[in-house]
Amino acid sequence: MKRIIIILILFQFCNSSLIAQSIKLSGYISPRAGANNPSHIDSLGKGGFMVVSSKLDRDSIPLDRRKFGMLVFVQNNNTLYQLKDSASAKLYSDSTDWLSIGLNSSVDVDKFLKYAKTSDSLYIKGNTLIGNTLKIDSTSSSADSVQYAKNRVIDSANSVRLVVGGGVRIDSSVYIGGGLRIGGKLIIDSGLTFKDSLIVARGARIDSSLLVKGKIIINDSLLAKSNALIGSTLQIDSSSIRADSLQYAKNKEIDSVNSVRLVVGGGVRIDSSLYVNKDLEINGNLILNTGLKFNDSLIVTKGARIDSSLILKGKLYLGDSLIAKEKALIGSILTLDSTSSSADSVQYEKNRVIDSANSVRLVVGGGVRIDSSVYIRGNFRLGGDLILDSGLFRENFVVNLGEGVKFGRYNYKDTIQAKGKTIDQVFYEILTDITHPLYLQPRLKILYLPTIDETTTDKVLRYEIGDTLGLLQFSSNFIQNNAGERITTTYKQNGLNFSSYPDSTVNITALTDTLYYTSSILYDTGAVLINRIGVTDSTGIILKGTIVSDTISIFPISKNYWGYSLYADTLNISDSLMLGLDSTSGKGFSDFANSASKTSFTIPITGGENYIYYAYPASYPDLTSIMVGPFESVDAFTKIIRNVVNAQGYTQAYKIYVSINNFSDKVEKIVIN
Repeated sequence: MKRIIIILILFQFCNSSLIAQSIKLSGYISPRAGANNPSHIDSLGKGGFMVVSSKLDRDSIPLDRRKFGMLVFVQNNNTLYQLKDSASAKLYSDSTDWLSIGLNSSVDVDKFLKYAKTSDSLYIKGNTLIGNTLKIDSTSSSADSVQYAKNRVIDSANSVRLVVGGGVRIDSSVYIGGGLRIGGKLIIDSGLTFKDSLIVARGARIDSSLLVKGKIIINDSLLAKSNALIGSTLQIDSSSIRADSLQYAKNKEIDSVNSVRLVVGGGVRIDSSLYVNKDLEINGNLILNTGLKFNDSLIVTKGARIDSSLILKGKLYLGDSLIAKEKALIGSILTLDSTSSSADSVQYEKNRVIDSANSVRLVVGGGVRIDSSVYIRGNFRLGGDLILDSGLFRENFVVNLGEGVKFGRYNYKDTIQAKGKTIDQVFYEILTDITHPLYLQPRLKILYLPTIDETTTDKVLRYEIGDTLGLLQFSSNFIQNNAGERITTTYKQNGLNFSSYPDSTVNITALTDTLYYTSSILYDTGAVLINRIGVTDSTGIILKGTIVSDTISIFPISKNYWGYSLYADTLNISDSLMLGLDSTSGKGFSDFANSASKTSFTIPITGGENYIYYAYPASYPDLTSIMVGPFESVDAFTKIIRNVVNAQGYTQAYKIYVSINNFSDKVEKIVIN
């Protein structure tokens, strides 16, 4: 009885502890000394920090264990979450109740660390990405070193100043929206590029090249050890009166705007061309090591000595003598003073003109040598003989020797094309019979690359019926010969147009009918050729027309099937067996069928006694003979007709013949008719 009372008391105590809301302890919970077990399990507490395996476990935390603001780390995605107040009344939470606060990788630091404020040093090993503005307290007066990665921006809003007591290192470009003031020296290891003006108050020293796209204004000296490339104009103050030496590279211009003068106390060296828009006055000698070229007139008031060639595109006026040791090439007109009365000899090269305007006379004491043609616009008077080594006819001739009388190859009233030809050429035409030029017709081939190219002669393609060919791309090999240019190209399928592009495609999803493809090209009239005597001759010319190519034929072909089977029942001659896909109950072979017949062939048999079969499209007639060796055996076969699905998925009726007798060895010399 005593035991029963004690058990009832213990039961009542346990029951009351389950109902109680809290248990008050006078001390803390601690494992026994030396034990490794924890004092508590985080997932069994209320609020605080928990670690769970997945987001499903996170959302399944009971309502009594959840507390607004608690943190939960999910292991399988390595992410930390904070509980929102919206989950306080839900039996189960979901993803909308948790805020991902990350901080588990450098990516999350970049994503979630939004603001940073420090009253002391800020040291960052890696890059710092500033989404908005980097502001530095204007009271700051010193920093040892500032290093920037690529394309960092220092904002000048609200007059924020960056004062650096040490060096500033910029690994890439720096963009300055306003002015840049440097109290000391600016040392640049590589090039300095200015997109606008550069104003230098004092001396500027450039040890390498200076590239200026706009203006450069210098109030003091400019010392350039190397080249100075000026894209626009170099303006020098008109008060400048002296320079020791000025050297220019290729094609530099000295501007004469506003009467700016360039006075050089020393020499001027021009390595390339010198362009002078106005007068060039030289008080001393002009010494040229190479040629002197004038695009317009050259006026020489005194003697001019030319030791080499003189090339003039305009006029040459001489008030005195002209001595040329070599040839003088005159591109336009040579005008000689009419008071001139004598010259020893004048020699002209090809097509030179002596102008007779204003009664200018050319009096030559010696001979006149003309290497090519001479054209005389007015009268030509000779005091002596005119001897011509050759001559040209000035007009054509008509044969008027009488009806029926020929002059060489020309008939009565024919025109002899003699104008502009020599007497030798005209008589050659008269005495030479005409051979008309040979005009070659164009050629055209339709191509299906790479299967059929320009060398292919057999353009018949065979595919199993039902085959999906996909996109067929056709092109044309057009050999123009003496025809005109191609105008249009047309492609036809079975006589119907399907494309008018030089290269065309057609999609064949299932081949069931025979297809014929051709191309045609409309070409223009060809050029007129020259015949044997050098005259244009249009006899046989190829006029505008159309040429049609050869044909590409695509045939859908069915197959004949044969082999052996364990069963004589024709229903057991399955599609997979005939297609060679089933090797458990027999063997199947196939080939393209042109008819029901098949010449001598062998069916190999393995694996014991088997029955042989032969199948072909039902559109062919019944077999009249099946020879097995020397024996006629058509009556020893059973025939059925049923649909067969081929390897392309096409269904077709077939006649299937199966032997009544079985065979244990290969069957040879089978002939089907």
